This record gives sequence, structure tokens and C-alpha cells, in this order.
Amino acid sequence: MLPIWRIVTSCNRVTNKRATRLKWRQLRFQLLLAVLLSNSTTGLAATIEEIAPPPRPTAVPSDGVLVANGATIGEIVYKIGDIFDLSNPRESYYFYRLANRLHINTREFVVRDDLLFNTGDRYSPELISESERILRGKNYLYDAQIRPIRYHNNQVDIEVKTRDVWTLSGGINYSRKGGENSYGYEIQEDNFVGLGKTVRIKRDINEFRTETEFLYRDPFLTAQRFQLALGYSYNSDGRSKLFELQRPFYSLDTKWAMGLYGSTFSRQEIIYQDGEELDYYYQDSEYLQLNGGYSRGQMGDLTIRWQLGFTVDFNDYNPSNATKDPDLVPDDKNLAYPWIQYNSQVTRYIKTSRINLINRTEDINLGATYYIRLGWSHSNFGSDRDAIIYEANYYNTNQTFSDHLLLVNLGSSGLVGEGFTENVYIGSEIRYFYPTFKNQVFYSELNFDAGHNLDDKSQLMLGGESGLRGYPARIQQGNRRLLFRMEERFYTDWHILQLLYVAGAAPAAAPSFMLIWHLLWTPKKALTNFRLWYPPNRSFNGSLRRPSR
Repeated sequence: MLPIWRIVTSCNRVTNKRATRLKWRQLRFQLLLAVLLSNSTTGLAATIEEIAPPPRPTAVPSDGVLVANGATIGEIVYKIGDIFDLSNPRESYYFYRLANRLHINTREFVVRDDLLFNTGDRYSPELISESERILRGKNYLYDAQIRPIRYHNNQVDIEVKTRDVWTLSGGINYSRKGGENSYGYEIQEDNFVGLGKTVRIKRDINEFRTETEFLYRDPFLTAQRFQLALGYSYNSDGRSKLFELQRPFYSLDTKWAMGLYGSTFSRQEIIYQDGEELDYYYQDSEYLQLNGGYSRGQMGDLTIRWQLGFTVDFNDYNPSNATKDPDLVPDDKNLAYPWIQYNSQVTRYIKTSRINLINRTEDINLGATYYIRLGWSHSNFGSDRDAIIYEANYYNTNQTFSDHLLLVNLGSSGLVGEGFTENVYIGSEIRYFYPTFKNQVFYSELNFDAGHNLDDKSQLMLGGESGLRGYPARIQQGNRRLLFRMEERFYTDWHILQLLYVAGAAPAAAPSFMLIWHLLWTPKKALTNFRLWYPPNRSFNGSLRRPSR
């Protein structure tokens, strides 16, 4: 067998000279454009710095003094900002005024309900920082700042300042492929009338089905922080329903949690091979999960949570009217099992930017997170097989030096019985950030995934959805996947129409390569590419992060 470096090298050869010249011309153009996009390509290396806390009036003592004095929280002042700041001359035009008028700002009580403190509570810098993180995690808010603004009679008045984003999205789509037309529409509002609730209506008509979907999510159903989700989809080939009621561990110090989740769906599914539709089958699924959790709360910088639950996951597969080969239809799979789950998290958050988002505040935890779940499926519970079902994950971010950030994510899951295994998956992801100049960040990423006895629904896919830029989705599938990428990311202060920040990426030092294999290595060609991201800074979309498996 050839060594791996020889295999990759041989796959990187381009026999067509004209194609080679074209690639070099494209590369030179991409590198030139990348340099032009950079505001600074000279100077000392930058650092991954924490964003300074918002300034406080000089009359307000430091956090240490306030805590030592046992200060309490007085008045809480809310400032809910519009999408556009009309006091900024660049944002005072008619278009921006119209957008502000059409958008309903987040209601004050919606922001208040997410805070972990109230008037009369002891002043706690940790709860203020965590409340900021909770607010920034809402997709209808661009940013959030909480700071003390007045100190009198051992009371601290607090200012909570947020800014909205445009949350109404949707559109009309139409496409034609293989002589068949596909069209539809979608409307989604993620801050319905300023209440923080999500409403989505979607309709798609294609050669496989006509689908009408409705979804409603309420992240704050009651004062006890219960959350609700309702979904219904009416399809020409089936139905789907969703119900979820949960009270999550909403803060690091939350003592208990519970959840009830149920869904059913029936529809025709597609079997893919090398990105092409190979065959079809019909699936009926029922899923139900009930769980409850307990925690002692935050102990220093450590939080440990335990959960118990019971899951029912029944899947029946049958030939459909479009099935060509009945042998390709998967076997039925019915699981019912109790489980126990352990979570631990070390909390060491920093506020920074230009990691996953463009010019937006990001909360990065430099502590380790562990997650383990063990379940036991048995025929006494209604399962069709006896097995141990497990999931495990480890995630950690290390700031090895002041200007290096290393993110590690390891995970595994599967079903193990006596003499058999199913859907055993092992995955790893390593991401590395290093600011090379003021507005440039070197980024590299290494992903390795492997599976054993994967069913059709769990196959590892390679394509645009897995980070293979410039390729369609699901171009190949297999049971092992390797992806490696190195690039230089360029950030600018260009703010197009006060809507878009411009950033770009170009190959760093050597081209990236991405490959997938099934049993044996079958590497794909190396990629040299350039891409501009245009995430609107007035919308909740703004991630440079590729979706994971």
C-alpha cells in the first residue's frame, strides 16, 4: 500500500496544462484581492484580547469594594436600542428610519425576564456577566451590556443596554432540475411583536412532496422559565408533529431542570449515493423523551449536573411507491431505554471577537466541558434489541499564549450489544486561531470522523454541508472522513450601507485538502480557494463557523 503522502500527492496532480494555468491565475487574483481587503498587512502581531467591560462612572466603586460592602441592587434602567442608531449621520437616512419604524423592538419585560438578578438582591459581578451572556445568546439581540451607573446608600443602580436586529426573514424560491419544477415560500419571525417568540410558516412544492410547515417557539412560557415548542407539517406523503415543554438549566447556578419532548413523522425518504438519488423508502417514526435533572449549583468555577430520563425511539421502514430495490429499505429499529447523564463545566469566560463572528462580541469559555450519557435498551421496555446506548463528548478551549487560541472537541456515540454494534461513531475536531496582524487571523482546522456499522441515516457525508467549499451537498458518503484546512482570514472596517461588514479568507502557506474514504483511502483533490463572507451585522446571521456533523 502506498504511504498516505504519496496518495495525496498523486491526487493533487493536474494533467491538463490549461486548467493548471487557470488555477494559478485564479490563485494570484484571489491573493491580490485578499490583500486589498486587509486594512493592515504590516505591523506587530495582534493578540486575542478580551473586550473591556463597559465604563462606569467614577463615583461608582469597583466590584471588589461593592461586594465587600454587601451592596444591593437598586433601580434597574433598561435601554432597548433600535436596529439603526439615527444619531449616527451614516444611519439617519430614510431607509434606516423606515426599518426602525417597521420593526417592533424587544419589550422591556422580555429583557428583564432573562436577568439573573432583581432589585434588592446582593450585587454580584458574576451574575451580571452571566446575564450579559444570556442576552447575547438571543438571536434577536445584536449585543448586550450591563453596568453599574450609580451608587448611593449602599445601593447600586444598574443599566441594561441592548440593541435589536432585524428578525423577519423569508422569501420565495423557484428552481428547475431534470425537467421538474420546485417552488415555495418561507416566512420566519424570531422576535414576534417584540416578545422573543419564533413563528415560522413554510411551504415547499417539489417532485417528491408538497409540504406545509408551521412552527412556534416560546422561550419564556412562564415565570419559572419553562419553554414551549409546537410544530406541525402537512405533507402530500405524510405528517409530522412536534411538542416540547422544558425547563432547562438556564444558568450555572440552576438547581433543577425537566423536559418533555415528543415528535412523530411519516414521509418518503431518499437514499443517496455519491450525491445522486439512488432509491426511496417510506419511514414512520415516533419519538418521546422525558427527563429530569438536579445540580448543586455553581461551586467556584465548577458546575456539575445529573439527569435521569427515558427515551422511546421507534422507526418503521417500508417500501414506497417509488422504491426500486426493496433490499435497500432499512430494517425496522425500535428502541426504548432509561438513561443517566452527567455534565460538568469549568467556567472561565472571556469576551472577544473575530473568532466565529465578524465584529461582534463573543463569549468564549476557556474551561473544559464533559458530557456522558449511558442508556440500557431492553425488550422489557419494548425494544427490539438489548444493548447499551452511549454518548460522550469533551470540549475545551485553551489560550495557550496571549495570542493563540486552541479549541478541541472530541465525541463518540453508539449502540453496543452482545456480539454486535450499531452506529458507532468517533469524531474529533481541532481548531486553531492565531492573529498574525492587526486585521488578520491565521486559522487552521482538522476534523476526523469514523463510524462502524452506520445505517443509511448516519452515513458520513462530504460536500458543501461539511465544509467542502464550492461543492454541492452530499457528493460522497462513507464511514471515515478527514478534513484539513489552513487559511488566512482578513477583516476590514468596511461597513457597506451600515448593513454588512466585509471579511475574506485565502489559502495560507499551503492549499487545503479534504478527503473521504470508505474502508480504503479515496482522497479527493486539493482545493485552493477564496471566499468572501457577507453576514449582515443587523441580522442574527454572522457566523464564520461551518456546521458540524
